[in-house]
Order: sequence, then C-alpha cells, then structure tokens
Amino acid sequence: MTFLNDTFDRFELTDVIFENCTLANCQLVGASWYRVQFKNCKLVGTTLDHAGLKDVSFQDCDLSLANINQAKLTNVTFTDSHLRELNCLETQLRQVKLVGCDIDAANFMETSLKKINITTCEFTTLQATALDVRGCQMTTEQAAYFAQLFLGVDWLM
Repeated sequence: MTFLNDTFDRFELTDVIFENCTLANCQLVGASWYRVQFKNCKLVGTTLDHAGLKDVSFQDCDLSLANINQAKLTNVTFTDSHLRELNCLETQLRQVKLVGCDIDAANFMETSLKKINITTCEFTTLQATALDVRGCQMTTEQAAYFAQLFLGVDWLM
C-alpha cells in the first residue's frame, strides 16, 4: 500500500498492522490509533499533529522529517527507526520507548523526555531545553553533549 501526499484527518485505526507500506508526506492531523503496528514502513514527512497514539509500535520505520506536535503518545515504541529531523513539539510522552533509533536533529522543544531512555539512540544534535531533558536516561557521551549545549562545558579527553 502506498499513499503519497494524501490527507486523512482524524484517521481512526484499531488493531491494524501496516507492513512494507508508504504513507509519505501524508496529513494525518488528529489521528487516533490504538493497538497499531508499523513494520518496515515509510512515514517520511508525515504530519500527526494533535494525534492520540496508544499501544502503537514502529519497527524499522522511517519517520524522518515527520511532525508529531501537540500529540499524546502512550505506550508507543520506536525500534530501529529513523526519526531524523522529527518535530515533536509540545507533545505528551507516556511510556514511550526509543530503542536503537536515529534521532539526529530531532526537535523535542516543550516535550518532556522524563523517564525516556535514549541510551541506544544515535544523534549528533538534538533540539531541546534543559527542562525538556530533565530526568531523561542517557549515556555519559549524551550527557556531555547536553552539558556543553546548556552549560557551555568543554570536556577534555
């Protein structure tokens, strides 16, 4: 199944599996998804603003340049997925897991990453405030990045 540049506002899904599908540059504003799985799917540039996602999983998916702003994500898992330049502004994250994901240049401004584990994620830059990353689980190298970003600390090796 391939959808390109389509609009499906308030797209409601329950107990659905998408495998090897493309939903690129689609407008899914206000979507409501419950117990939905995405496997090896492309959602590049897709907009999920104001969406409600519960018990949703993305495995080996590409959500680069996607927008998930002012949304509610509960028990959502991203595994081995590309989230490069993702916009996730003012979004509520509850029991969200990021496992082995590329989150380079993602924007999490005004989205609390408290209790989110990013230790297996890769990034060279990330947009967030000190308050946004407070309570986030990260590696020493990631903590050094944030210390330099927020405090101007330089690490000597």
